[in-house]
Amino acid sequence: MPAGPGVKLDDALAKVPELRQLYEGVDYLRNLIDTACEVEGVSRHASTHAAGVVIADRPLVDYLPLYKGKKGEVVTQFDMKHVEKAGLVKFDFLGLRNLTVIEKALSLLAQQNKPVPDMVNLELDDRDTYSLLASGDTTGVFQLESSGMKNLLVRLHPESFDDLTALVALYRPGPLDSGMVDDFVDRKHGRKKVVYPVACLEPILKETYGVMVYQEQVMRLSRKLAGFSRGEADSLRKAMGKKIKKMMDEMKEKWKIISNNFNYFSYNKSFKNYFIIKVVLYIKYPLVLFKFNIRGLKTCYRIILFVYCVK
Repeated sequence: MPAGPGVKLDDALAKVPELRQLYEGVDYLRNLIDTACEVEGVSRHASTHAAGVVIADRPLVDYLPLYKGKKGEVVTQFDMKHVEKAGLVKFDFLGLRNLTVIEKALSLLAQQNKPVPDMVNLELDDRDTYSLLASGDTTGVFQLESSGMKNLLVRLHPESFDDLTALVALYRPGPLDSGMVDDFVDRKHGRKKVVYPVACLEPILKETYGVMVYQEQVMRLSRKLAGFSRGEADSLRKAMGKKIKKMMDEMKEKWKIISNNFNYFSYNKSFKNYFIIKVVLYIKYPLVLFKFNIRGLKTCYRIILFVYCVK
């Protein structure tokens, strides 16, 4: 079978001469492959989301079919996308073992009559904590244990909580492969000049040195430059975050329409080209687009890793 995701038997038969030869020359293998083609793509089991909880104003059976899971739990027969189409709300309640570790550590400090950090009023400008992070000595620290992340910590040398938020948001295949991480690091340390295509982008991109890192930045940018409504900007975020190709195609058409009216906003041709490349092409090529993170979620995670490093 050819390597790669999503390879189907028909594709393999067309691309691999050896498999085609076996298929045509051996009767029992041909029957086996024909049967496999019939069941290919059929759901083999019903899986359950690890943290998804569906909330409704009436009993769920009024909206969708239910069944009982292996442990007797009530589960929807619709997947998460069809749950949303039915008009219901799905929340993800994530449990982190790291929170238990922190709780136990605080309890042990209290039992030994030692000062217990105030978790509500942490000093997020603690120099010792940032020095530890910048050294890359982060084995055992939430989300910062990998060798690649340690290397990025040393290169970036975080000095603020915003740096930590951007750090983890950037450590993904898209930004790493596209050179975005290098741009961010070089601009932070002054090796590259921070530039904005137009002055009005500075309030949106200043905290990330002119680099688009978060979905929220793209939402603000779409409203500022293209006149998107709040709803349209949120649809763009959803298309990005949920990897919904149909919505992305619709947003791409929206960008094309907007781009034809750039003169209304008094932006020159060079900026128009920049804007189309930076946003429309992200929608056209989703592997690049999906590098964007939701800043709020990353900020919550940064609190946890910060606590791990407080001395």
